[in-house]
Parts: sequence; structure tokens; C-alpha cells
Amino acid sequence: MSVLATTVLVGIIAIAAVGMTRAQGRSARLDSDWSTAQLQAQNAIEGGLYLIHTNENWRDMLDSYNGTLGFYIGSSIATVVITDPADGDIANSPDDDVLLTATGTKGAARHKTQVTLEVIHEPLEALATCLHAGGNVTVYFGCILDVDGAPLSTNATLTVSGGVFGDVGAASIINLGWISGTETVPAPAKDLPDPEVAQEYQDLAETIPYVSIMETFVLTPMLNPWGAASPDGVYVIDTGGQNLVIKGARIRGTLIIRTHGGEVTIQDAVFMRPFRVDYPTLIVDGDLVLKLKSDTDLLDEADWGVNFNPPGAPYLGGSDTDTDDTYPNELRGLIHVTGNLSLESYTHVNGVIICEGAATIKDSPIIVHDPSLVTNPPEGYTTRKMQIAPGSWRQAVD
Repeated sequence: MSVLATTVLVGIIAIAAVGMTRAQGRSARLDSDWSTAQLQAQNAIEGGLYLIHTNENWRDMLDSYNGTLGFYIGSSIATVVITDPADGDIANSPDDDVLLTATGTKGAARHKTQVTLEVIHEPLEALATCLHAGGNVTVYFGCILDVDGAPLSTNATLTVSGGVFGDVGAASIINLGWISGTETVPAPAKDLPDPEVAQEYQDLAETIPYVSIMETFVLTPMLNPWGAASPDGVYVIDTGGQNLVIKGARIRGTLIIRTHGGEVTIQDAVFMRPFRVDYPTLIVDGDLVLKLKSDTDLLDEADWGVNFNPPGAPYLGGSDTDTDDTYPNELRGLIHVTGNLSLESYTHVNGVIICEGAATIKDSPIIVHDPSLVTNPPEGYTTRKMQIAPGSWRQAVD
């Protein structure tokens, strides 16, 4: 009888062991499938990130796909859905964050992973230079460019027949003169401003009628001699293809000049600086010549016969009605030229010049870099990047 009981017990144990082995096998397969599904979801996230970082028009592309992408991973398809959690419209604003939700499956296993990408704005690298040109830069024989606090930079060739005080960076350098600082060659190309930036500022501007020579005037957010004042000091002039000369003037604001093939010259004595620190000082959609007599002349009210700080245009907090005052003869802030630039005479700039075309250096201009343009870049002079928001990786549950 005991032998029979023992035999039955062994049989029961054997059956239980087989059942346990099968259960363990199913559990192992499920664990394996779940790990595979998790890996598929992560790979789908990586696919979405790749699209975003390699395609400038990714928002429009995703909008046409209803925000959903599919990826073959092995024998299965993983999906990632990219949405705009702010307003549901992924294509209506380049500054909205996006949410990526990826789903991976394997057998009966299903895994969802989410991560948020946030938009960050970084200053254009060109703002970390005194002068950056998209085209060639030429320093003429007998001429010296002084760059203080940041380098002279070009995406093309720098030809120096005269001299440069300071550091330089270029795709190539032809040095027939001398360069006092460090030479970086070949230097990585730097991005130029968005082509729409001039129009964006023009949309904010009050219009000033064109005259060929503009002199002995004051232009501020509270004072516009030609019409309505702009609260932010943003004004636009359209030259209609004609040349424009500005001299004997004090401008506190942002001036946009559309040339349509004409040339703008700022000469003799002019004091320009922005009203808003997050706006540029000057945008010339065309060619610009700067030839201020900064080494010898101030902007002198007596010389020009005009009061440059009347009521409505205070300087350093003060206004008056006399012509006894003097002002710096220089340009401050960001100067953006879409065409070519000629730096002549002894022009003094305290800020940054970005020239999309070629730049030529004549006489002995000085550019002193303003580091605040990097720490607080003007609107429109940044690059947008998408980065993973810290702490946003998570498993999603339906």
C-alpha cells in the first residue's frame, strides 16, 4: 500500500513539475516579449528624434502624416505619435514643445514610452564675433581693422593686405600683411540670420518717407520728425532702389532700410543705439557703407546746429533746449547687412556686425564686441533646437 502511495505521489510531483516548467517557459517568453516591445518603443522614439533633427520642415511633414510614424523593427511595426500638447496643432508654431508617444509590440506584450522635447533658443554663433561675413573679407593695403573682445570671422576667404589687431577665423586665409592674434583656419561656417528677420521687424515698424539725404535729426520711440512715433522705436525706410545718406543724426531705436539694389551710407557723425536691448540697431536689406569720423569728431550740437536731446528724446535721462551738448560718434548694438559691407574711415562700432555678403576694410575702423548680444540675443537672431526635457522619459499607460 505504501509503495502505491509513493508511486502516486511521484506522479503528482512529476505532473506539477511539468506544469511549472511550462508556466516558467510562458513567463520567460512573456518577459522576453515585453523586453522586445520596450526596445521597439525606444527605437521608435529614436526614429522620431532622427526625423526632427535632420529635417528642417519636420513639423509640416508630421502634420501631413497626422503626427504618426511607423517603423519596421524585425518582424513587427513600432509606431511613434508626435503631438503638440499646447494647442494640438504641431505646425502652427515653431516654438511649441512636442510630446512623443511610442508603442512597441511583441506577441501579447505591448509597451508605451513617452518623452517631451522642448524648444530652446541659442544665439547665432556670429553674435560671438565682432564681424562675421558670409562672403570674402578683404583688408586693403595700408588699412588696419581692430577687433576687440571677439574675432573677425568669415565663412569664405580672408585676405589681409594691411593688418588685423585681434583674432581671426576663416575657411581660408591669404595673409599678405599681418594678423596680431590667433588664426583659426579652416574655421567652421557659421549660420546667417533667417531670411525673414527683416520682414518680421518691418511688420512692427512705422514708415519713414524716403529722402536721399537724411541729416540733422533725432529719431526715438517718442519722436519721429516724419510721422507717427513707434513705441518700441522701430522704423522702416524703403529707398525704392535709390541711394541713401545718413549723417548728423542721433537715433535710438531699430531702423530697417530696404534698398532694392541701392546703397546706404552712414557718415561723418552719427550716434545710433537700440531702444530695446532685445532688438537690433540697424538692418540694411542691401549694401552698407560705414564711414564715421569717430577718431576726430563727436556728434556735436553746435557743429550741426541742432539740439539732439530735445523734449521727447532725453539722453542719459536729460533733455534741454540748447545746442551745447556732444554725444558719442559711434554705432552700438547689432548691425545686420544682407548685402555687402564697406568699413571705411575710422568708424567705431560697439557691438556686432553680421554681413551676409562680402566685407571690405578701408582705413582703420574699430569694432569692440558687446558680450550682452550673446547672453541676451536680439529677437530673430537665434537658432531653435529641440532637446529632451529633463525628467520627461516615462512609461505611458492607456
